[in-house]
Parts: sequence; structure tokens; C-alpha cells
Amino acid sequence: MATGLPAGLSLNSSTGAITGIPTAASTTAYTVTVTATDTNNASLSISQTYSLLVNPPAITLTPATLTAGAFGSSYSQSIAAGGGIGPYTYALASKSSLPSGLSLSSAGAITGTPSAAGVYTFTIVATDTGSTDDGVQNTGSQLVSLTIGKATPAVVLTLTSGSSSTFVNNSITFTAAVSYASSSAATLAAPTGTVTFYDGATALCSTSVAAATCTVNSASAPLSLGSHSITASYSGDTNYTGPMSSAVATETVSDFTVSAASTTATVTPGTAAEFTFTVSPVSPATSFPSAITFSVSGLPSGYSYTLTPSSVGTCTSSCSTTVILKIQTELTAAAKYKDASKNLLARMAPFSLALLLLPFASRLRKAGKRFRRMLSVILLLGMNLAAVAGLSGCGSTGGFFGQAQKSYTVTVTATSGALSHTTNVTLTVE
Repeated sequence: MATGLPAGLSLNSSTGAITGIPTAASTTAYTVTVTATDTNNASLSISQTYSLLVNPPAITLTPATLTAGAFGSSYSQSIAAGGGIGPYTYALASKSSLPSGLSLSSAGAITGTPSAAGVYTFTIVATDTGSTDDGVQNTGSQLVSLTIGKATPAVVLTLTSGSSSTFVNNSITFTAAVSYASSSAATLAAPTGTVTFYDGATALCSTSVAAATCTVNSASAPLSLGSHSITASYSGDTNYTGPMSSAVATETVSDFTVSAASTTATVTPGTAAEFTFTVSPVSPATSFPSAITFSVSGLPSGYSYTLTPSSVGTCTSSCSTTVILKIQTELTAAAKYKDASKNLLARMAPFSLALLLLPFASRLRKAGKRFRRMLSVILLLGMNLAAVAGLSGCGSTGGFFGQAQKSYTVTVTATSGALSHTTNVTLTVE
């Protein structure tokens, strides 16, 4: 027989085996006395005292590897303990810490919004409510691993200056916004890293996320004519996945030409010359994405001009436009002098002739009708000679009114923003 056995254990009287499952543990050893009796002589027996320590059961925690979480997304996972007497309370072991943004409740729930990606390990301790017969609590611990993955950001490409269609040499600026919509109200670290802008597979420029802008198509580095597929690619960082690309923004770059129907014109002083120009998109473009203005240079002082029209607005189809340049020349000083001399001579001719004929007045009266006919012829001849003298410049051979022939190179400039084209014509005045 045996006395003092822990609850749940018993002694087999035939074999002497103590077996069973202890139902209570103790922090101190049990004193067990076993007595053996001779079956042939009941009065013959012997006793032996034993010390038996029943340890509390091991407390286990599961799982050892937690379900993975994601940066910026709400997380919830529970720890379960077993082996002791529940309910259990849970806590982090000394010098252990959870990922930033998460917390552990006493009931074993890990919740929150992770604010940093990475792989983390920490130890959780579970304590039961008392699994010894003297009410002493038992504990168990488990090293736990948790992976917080990177978030997937959104990359949005916008055109912040210019338009989706532009003339070559006119700068356009793109901006990329890298953002992430959190599933909670937690304040998250902003994305870092770089953004690279591409024209197809060709990198245009690379900047930090904080200043993610790219200016292209400048006069020093223009884009080629035609359609361009612009994208922005985010590199990613410790919390955000990458590379991530934006949607495609299409930019069309075009040009125009200016041509003259005739490049020369010859006029006399004081008259107007006219030139005809055509402004057309460069194929395959068929539009003018922005207005084109015209200007004229190279005219001498005193000349004036008009352009019809003076500008061409934006146009989407059938955009070739005819422009008329009319140049008004100035009547030169020499021409003005000769013209005045001619008029004066013509006006004075009759008076001069009358003075020459005055001494012969008496004879002329006698000549009568015959002289009057001769006088008409002489007056007509004098007036013709005066006109010829005025037109010829009194013997000079330089041209109309005796002035030298002059030629001027006139430049017509068509401008749209930073793009300009010129064409030259020659104006001759004689």
C-alpha cells in the first residue's frame, strides 16, 4: 500500500507500480510511504518513504510564425497557449518589442497598423491562472517571427505645364505623385527614393520623390517630332515596393514652315510692294498647337508694312494659312525735289516764254494769226522739255527721278513660344 501519493496517482498492489496522471503540481515534493506485506505472513511488513515532486505542465504557445502583415495595412493576429490552467495572460518578454505600430493585448491579440516594413522576432510569455496545488502560476514562452511586407504605392503622372500637343523647343513639365492610401487612419512615413521619367524606353530625367518633376522639349534638348509615350517609374524604398510605373501620358511634338511664293519685288519710290507667304504644319502634323505671330525686320527708315493676318491661332485641321506682307516705300528726298522742280518748271514755263517774247510784242502783233499758231507749238514744246528734264534728273542716269537703285533684304519671322522660323525676301526700289 502507499500513502501520500499526489492526486491522480495510484499504487498497483501486485506489481508495486505507481501509475497515473497527476492532476495537481506542487512546488514542493510529496512524501510517499509505501508498505509491503508478506502474503504468507500478514504480520510481516516493511515500509519505505519516498520524495516525489510533480512539476507543473509545460505551457506552449502557437503559432511560432505569425501571418505576414503589410506596411500601412491593419493587422490582427491572436496567440494561443495550452498546457496550463486557463485562462492565460500574455505579455512581451523583457527586451522584446513588436514592430512599430502594433501592440499585444493581455488576451494575446496582436493588432494595429505596421508603420515599418521588415522581418521581426520577439518573445511572448503566457501565464496560466495557477496549475499547482498551492496555487502558484505557471508560465511558458515562445520566440515568434513576423514579416511586415512593403506597401504598393500609386504613381500618378500629370502634365503641370504645357499641353498634350506642343511645338518643338517649347518646354513642358511633368510631375509624378507617389502616394499610398492606408487602410487605417495611421500616419505613415512618406515614400522616399527616386522617380525616373521615360520617353518610351529612354530615360529623360531622374529626381527625388520630394521634387518629382521633369522638364523636357527645351530649345537646348528638344524632343523629336511625333508622338511620345511618357511614363514615370518609382524606385521603391524600405516601406514601399518598386519599381512602380505610372500610366502613359502621350505628348505630340510638331513644327511648322514659312515659305514665300516669290522672294523678289521691284517698285518705284512711294509705291507699295506685296509678298505672299504660306505657313504650314510639318507633316505628319496637321495642326497648330499654339498661336503663331509674325514680325518684319530689315526695312529702312520711313518704310512701313502691314501683315494680313498678323498672327495665326491654334488650329486642329486644315491649318495652312496664307499671309500677305504689304510694304509701303517712302518717296525719297531726291524724288521729292525733282518732282517739285518739274511742277515749278511746268508752271513757270508760260511766264518765262512771255518775258522772252515781250521785246518782240509789236512784231508779233503784226504777225497776227500766223504767230499765234507758232506760239502754241512753242509752248507745248517747252512744257515737254521741262517734264523730260524733271524725269531725267537734269542729265543724271541713276533711274527714276535720278536716284540710284537700292535693294533691301527683308526678314519675316514667325514665332510660337521659343520656336521661331524666318524667311527672307528682297525688295528693290528704283
